[in-house]
Amino acid sequence: MNYKTTLLAGAAVLFAGQAMAADLTGALYTPNKGQLTSDTTLSYAREKAKHHWGAWDQVTLGETLEYGITDAFAINAGIANEFDTEGGYNNDHNFDYSLGAKYTKDLCNKLTFQVDAEYYTWNPKDFYGHHTPMRWQKWIGTDFKLGYAINDVLSVYGIYGFDTQIDVDHREFDQHLVAGVHAYTGKWALDGAFRYEFNTQGKNTNEWWTDLEADYYVAENVALGVYGSYFLGGTGADDIRYDYETGLRVKVAF
Repeated sequence: MNYKTTLLAGAAVLFAGQAMAADLTGALYTPNKGQLTSDTTLSYAREKAKHHWGAWDQVTLGETLEYGITDAFAINAGIANEFDTEGGYNNDHNFDYSLGAKYTKDLCNKLTFQVDAEYYTWNPKDFYGHHTPMRWQKWIGTDFKLGYAINDVLSVYGIYGFDTQIDVDHREFDQHLVAGVHAYTGKWALDGAFRYEFNTQGKNTNEWWTDLEADYYVAENVALGVYGSYFLGGTGADDIRYDYETGLRVKVAF
C-alpha cells in the first residue's frame, strides 16, 4: 500500500469459479477464518537522472504475514529491510515496520468492495546513525478498492488510497489512483495496471506509473511471481532519464 518502500503492484481481486483454488495474488484477497498467508518480496529499484545528476538504487527484502479473523476480516504485520547500495545509510540493517487490517464485502455476485488500513513506521537513526536529529517517522494509509468480475477468469478493479504522516506539524498527504485488469486461470495469474500518484498540498505534484505482475502456482497454496513498475511521466519528468522497480514474490497460504 505504501508505494515509497515497496511495490504492492495493482493486483486485482480474486474472482474464480468453484473449480479453481483461491487466487492468492489478488489485492482484495483475504484469508479465510483461521488461515495464515505469507508474502515474501525481494525488489530492486533504480532512478537515473539527467544532466549528470547521478542515479539512486535500492534493494528491499520484505515479509508480510496476514491472518483471517473471519472470512471477511484479516489483520497483518510486515517488516522490510532496505539494504545500503550506495553508502548513504549507516549500515545494512535498515528496517521499517507495518501493522494493518482489511475488511472485504461482497456487494453482489460480481462486485466486491474492500477497505485496507495500515500503520507504518521507521527510525532514521537506524538508517543514518545517531547524528541525525530525526527519530521515529509514523505514517498511516488507507486503500478503498472495488473489483468487478467480467467472468470466471477476467476481472477489472479500481483503487483510491492515501498515505499521510502523523505526529508532525506539517504533514504530507499523498494520494494514488489505480486502474487495472487481472486474469486468473488456476495455474497462472496475470495483472496490468496504471497508477497515478499525486499531492495537492502546496505545489501540486503527480506521477504516472505502469504496474505489471505474473504469478505461477507451483501448488494450489504456493504462488511464485515476478513484478515491476515503470515511471511514465509527471512532475519533474524532464529531469528523469528513467525510474523503475522490479522484484520477485513468493506467496504461501497455510
